[in-house]
Amino acid sequence: ARKALVSLPSTETMQIFVRTDRTHLLEVSPAQTVADVKTAVQALQGLEAEEQRILFNGVQLEDSQVLAEAGVSDDSTLMCMLRLLGGAKKRKK
Repeated sequence: ARKALVSLPSTETMQIFVRTDRTHLLEVSPAQTVADVKTAVQALQGLEAEEQRILFNGVQLEDSQVLAEAGVSDDSTLMCMLRLLGGAKKRKK
């Protein structure tokens, strides 16, 4: 199966919601990437982009994914969560 390439004019925008501990309204282009959303959240809330996980419909999105290709459309809601760091150190017996 071949992926359909969709060329979108860069002037086209959509509004999406990003939920952290608050809900932010972002105006983005469907051609932008998940990394762009992380950068916007970092600017709004100071959460490091590398520490963020972006989920859409329960699925974690990769930084390189284009929003339109991930199924994100106007009025979509993305969840932004912080990465969990590894567990406690192993105890010595």
